[in-house]
Amino acid sequence: MTAGQSLIEEYLPKIKALDGLKSVQRVVCGDCKDLKLIIAFEADKFDKLAEANLEEGFLAGLKDIDGLDTIETQTVTLMPM
Repeated sequence: MTAGQSLIEEYLPKIKALDGLKSVQRVVCGDCKDLKLIIAFEADKFDKLAEANLEEGFLAGLKDIDGLDTIETQTVTLMPM
């Protein structure tokens, strides 16, 4: 998990600098050791994430970490209720 956290810390300043960013959250499951990075954007500025072209490098960095067996991306909508 340390290598994953280091990669997050490398990319975090770049992510936080993006226009329209609402929040960044790291989620780790203590039992299964899942690591998730949730990046929330204003809906009308979501395209700024793709324009920044950070995802490809971040995913490549994850693939280089020994012991990670599943790497996925997912686009969802979040709404507080």
